Amino acid sequence: ARKRIGSYCMNECKAKCCRMGQLLLSSQKQVKTISKGKMKKLYKQKILSRRCDGGTDLILHPFGCPALSPQNKCTIFTKKERPRICDEFPIFLRGKTVLFASSCPAVKKGLFDTEIRKLKEHEYRIIIQ
Repeated sequence: ARKRIGSYCMNECKAKCCRMGQLLLSSQKQVKTISKGKMKKLYKQKILSRRCDGGTDLILHPFGCPALSPQNKCTIFTKKERPRICDEFPIFLRGKTVLFASSCPAVKKGLFDTEIRKLKEHEYRIIIQ
């Protein structure tokens, strides 16, 4: 389902999920990968900030993710250090429960309705939140 909407994400949505909110980066490898060599600059601009629990926050608004290309493509898509949320968004599978992020324009437009219907047929619990 995520692959099927890739064109929509890049061309219509303009990768909104990569431009809003914040990401919790759980390792320095993630910070290094996502900052693409601009770590010091991003800390100085307060786009990156260390957390007391050892993680690092990446503030996405107003500049967007540093790993997002001008064509709205993820430049670290194939990297294993890519944050898990980036792999999963906007569909989160937890056992027989599937959460769809309501902040995603594709979810709002009903672009996952076919998948939701099939999941319900297989007795998955669907949450749109």
